[in-house]
Amino acid sequence: MHIIYFLTLLLSLHGISYHYRRNIINRRKSMLLSSLTGETLDLRSLESHLSWIGCISHHEASKLLKYKPTLASSMIDKFLKVNGSIDLGYSSRELLIDNTGVGIDYNSDEEKVNHLITWDELEDVIKKKNACFTLYDDGSKPWQISTVSATSKRPASLCPPLNDATFTGSSSSRNAPTLLLGGFTMHRISGENVNPYVDTEAKLASISPTYFHGDSKILDTCMGLGYTCIGAARRIAAAGHSKSQGRVTTIEMDDASIEMCAYNPWSQQLFDGSLPIDILKGDACNIIKSFSSNSLDVVIHDPPARALCESDLYGLLFYSELFRVLNKPK
Repeated sequence: MHIIYFLTLLLSLHGISYHYRRNIINRRKSMLLSSLTGETLDLRSLESHLSWIGCISHHEASKLLKYKPTLASSMIDKFLKVNGSIDLGYSSRELLIDNTGVGIDYNSDEEKVNHLITWDELEDVIKKKNACFTLYDDGSKPWQISTVSATSKRPASLCPPLNDATFTGSSSSRNAPTLLLGGFTMHRISGENVNPYVDTEAKLASISPTYFHGDSKILDTCMGLGYTCIGAARRIAAAGHSKSQGRVTTIEMDDASIEMCAYNPWSQQLFDGSLPIDILKGDACNIIKSFSSNSLDVVIHDPPARALCESDLYGLLFYSELFRVLNKPK
């Protein structure tokens, strides 16, 4: 028996609209968005704007600033090695700090740290609690991650989680950023033991594990930052083998959402080829009509607030189409 899960979507291309792929350019941080006809979509001059080395919020900045007072007594040679995150808490790595700021490598020829951010810039980041910033290794100042959607004309930004602490009793202490679009957050971010990562895992937990097998065909109707799509694809990959045909197809209409994914460290598995994911750009209400009947095992439909919907993602006609494409029992 196959069931519609009204949370998000997935499938194979069938020649629909735009297909996005991640190109590994400039330390694997630049992203080109390509259509199926080969047209390259230029989002804010991607090669220059998306060649970021790191991404931080006030949470990471606060932790790094705690090392500053120890420099005078602890610094060996010309820098001090510390552990910290420059990917919004997604991972931790070795960093180099000196009297000027924070970097990831040392230029032995010039005998100095190649800085990503200075101490003064870290102080500025801390002042903005609802913002995330990209870091560059070419001397550029940190850039606040925000845009105005070319599709909807709404402002969009990457917003850090409310809390950085581990939630006692939670199944996961991971704490991802959310997308702020037109004044609405795209995830539940407040409440006991709630953050975007936990919110996503709760949605996926509502689907029986039997639907996540190596050949699962899943559709996520509204990609957003891609957390649900990534989570579903991880489950398919874990259950599959080298010849598995399972895929997750996700749809996104808003250019701003795609751009925020490109900057978000937590969204990079959408583009890096490590998971069985296909991304289509366009209106899910139209794209769904191109899917074959009985071709999907799971549909996850988690639309944004109705005020943000450019088409009728809550309508009976769309739900009827979702039912049509599901692989129904004989």
